[in-house]
Amino acid sequence: MTKNEFITQLATELHKNNIADADDVIAEYEQHFAFKQADGYSEEEIAAKLGAPETLAEQFGEVEGEQAG
Repeated sequence: MTKNEFITQLATELHKNNIADADDVIAEYEQHFAFKQADGYSEEEIAAKLGAPETLAEQFGEVEGEQAG
């Protein structure tokens, strides 16, 4: 999966889960890609190490739920 594919899927999932700070999360992952690419990793390697965007978005939903409670 490329960076653009990963970020697009992540954004979609974050919005589906109504994550309030979705833009901040997306910016953080874009920065992560930039840093790792500077270290010589390919977009595909980075995306694979980060995991599924759906799973990541669900985790942010769980964290937000805990903070609200």
